[in-house]
Amino acid sequence: MSTRPPRPSLAHSFTLASAALFAAVLASAQEPPARPLNAKEQRERAAALALAEADTRLQAGLPSLVSTDTQGRLVPIPAPAPAGFLNPVHSEAWLDAHRSRVDLVLRTSLTQHFGFNTHFENEKYTLGQAMARTLAGDALGYSKLYEEDVNRDWHARTAGIDYFACFVIKHQPRKYFHFGHLLPSEYHARMKEGARLWTEVDPHRRKSDLVKPGTRGYTPDAVNSWVDTRTTDNLSMMRFTAVYLMAEESGSAEVMANYKRRLTRFATALYRAGNGEWDSENYLGHTITPVFNIHDFAKDPQVRATGKAMLDWWLTAAAVKYYRGGAAGPNCRDYNHVQPFGGSLAEMGWFFFGAPLNPAKFEYDVVHALSSAYVPPPAVVNLGTQNFERPRELLNTKPPYHEPQAGDFWKPAAYHETYYYGRTFTLGTLAQGSNPGGDTNGFKLVWDDPERGVADLRFAPTHDPVFTGSAVYKRDKIPHRNRAAQNREVALFLVKADQAPWRVSLPLTVRAEVVNNITFLRGANTWAAIHPVNLVGALGPDEDATRGIQFTERTTRRTVEVRNPETGAVTRERQNVAETVPLHSSHHALAGLGKPSGGLSGFVLEVGEAPAFPDYESFKKAVLAKAKLDVSGLAQGTVAYTGAGGRALSATWGDTLEEFKVLRDGRLHDWAEHGKYVYRETGKGPEGLIHQLRGPDGGTLTVNAGGRTFIGTVAPDGTYTFENK
Repeated sequence: MSTRPPRPSLAHSFTLASAALFAAVLASAQEPPARPLNAKEQRERAAALALAEADTRLQAGLPSLVSTDTQGRLVPIPAPAPAGFLNPVHSEAWLDAHRSRVDLVLRTSLTQHFGFNTHFENEKYTLGQAMARTLAGDALGYSKLYEEDVNRDWHARTAGIDYFACFVIKHQPRKYFHFGHLLPSEYHARMKEGARLWTEVDPHRRKSDLVKPGTRGYTPDAVNSWVDTRTTDNLSMMRFTAVYLMAEESGSAEVMANYKRRLTRFATALYRAGNGEWDSENYLGHTITPVFNIHDFAKDPQVRATGKAMLDWWLTAAAVKYYRGGAAGPNCRDYNHVQPFGGSLAEMGWFFFGAPLNPAKFEYDVVHALSSAYVPPPAVVNLGTQNFERPRELLNTKPPYHEPQAGDFWKPAAYHETYYYGRTFTLGTLAQGSNPGGDTNGFKLVWDDPERGVADLRFAPTHDPVFTGSAVYKRDKIPHRNRAAQNREVALFLVKADQAPWRVSLPLTVRAEVVNNITFLRGANTWAAIHPVNLVGALGPDEDATRGIQFTERTTRRTVEVRNPETGAVTRERQNVAETVPLHSSHHALAGLGKPSGGLSGFVLEVGEAPAFPDYESFKKAVLAKAKLDVSGLAQGTVAYTGAGGRALSATWGDTLEEFKVLRDGRLHDWAEHGKYVYRETGKGPEGLIHQLRGPDGGTLTVNAGGRTFIGTVAPDGTYTFENK
């Protein structure tokens, strides 16, 4: 095995910057020029010499960070972890595939666009990419690790180092601790001094002299604090972990103890209630990322254990919803991504669990994972790769948004989820539906797709096919209260409003046809039937809705030629120009409309696959012959359905969860019993696929998948113990 990776040549490094800089590099290797250089040439020469010096420094230190294996793959050397602190590697086959994914990330970092910009939080992705490029031996990426911040006034009080923006401080600890020995000594010393100044007292809400009255936003001149104050789970974890680590490094005992308490109480709540920004398709990976830092670099063994507890829990949550490069639902804050690899959950899931197809680009949060010794428990890997007997059904709950962050696990569940693993699909719903004007997606189906890896099918009571996930806090997107019920592969979705619009977005690989007012959806190995409930016709293909998801209108500022109608003279002016641009061109849409004065409207969905149905035509024939939709009780709010496979589901509308009556195969669903668990396989206890009690009686997460078992427990005092079997 080689002790250092093949490094890019200087010529290769500089082609990634610019042609002019590349020419300057070549010139810098020659004798001093005979004529004086102009100002531009002087700048280019200075930049080239600085980059050449960076390359020399990088190559000298690189063997301590990365090696190559016998297949020529780049293999990062992780931050060391104490013996007995890590999970075992799942298998040699998993490790081999994982190393190929690591190598892909590092090599892609050299070819993916690298628009490095230090203004405010613009380094949220590119600082991670710079670390990846550094590990791949690239001098340009390495030089960006110590580039001076453009907002010098904002960071003068912390020795010129940006310790403000959360999306930057998620990267700063890894840059300091893991890459620190490669940094210029003066810069590394300033990082330490800046951290000392930053954590003399708690920087959160520390009075700031940078605030300018009337300034709006989240920048240091708008926020009376020494650190970003936003409180979503992902941003809070970036702040909690960074402040703790830099306070520990600086010896700021009071601040360190304060943030240790915050981390401990959050971990305690995770193991009793889950987290508020739950299963976020957009943000879960960003929440996980900073936790690698305390797992890898905290000196306090209890804090390192807390980091492991959080990683074990959040990667289990990711494993539940990750599916073949996509993020299944329901979830919070999904941002209406199309699949595959639409958000950070899918990228982090792919990194640990793989997919039939690889992503073409990255957000580079995974650089924290690939430079860490952490690997998920084998049982969790089996969960994330669906390496367990299926079908299986889970009855889960999700907490209110902010309470777990503060350690509050006593509040009742805010959402009740039914989640079903078929052999070729997952289907998930929330009893509470998609939050009107909020940010929860209450109904989602994903299935195997040979062309895409995964097909995402999203359903919502909305007029806008782009917002078939969550409303993203827009009151006009999903304006009406809705309810969903599910019994394994059968689900219904209802809204309480006259003439309510309905939209479905789905990939072009999923074909739709309407037969006898039933819409049939056809995938490669999975099929679905949509029965309209009190709609004007079928929930069927729609050209306007399809155009609405495939294209969007935007206004851009452009220089255009303007002709004077009197003189004919042509001038060039900057104007706002409206244009139509592609949006989700890989998708199409279905549309439906509730009847006037109809009250409730919606649909019932049944999903089919082998061996119950050998093929699509067999499924369609069975649905047309056997499925029975009963809307005779619609005036009383009741819809009942018996599927082609014999599954029965009925629901009676209720404005509250307690009033929402759901019968599954004739048995009344017990919402109170459902609410006792964060995770639970239907009808099973700790021996089920996944199990976690909710509230004070909780504290233990158990996963049994693919013949492996993981048990993790966070005690009331925050002590973490775990077992892999």
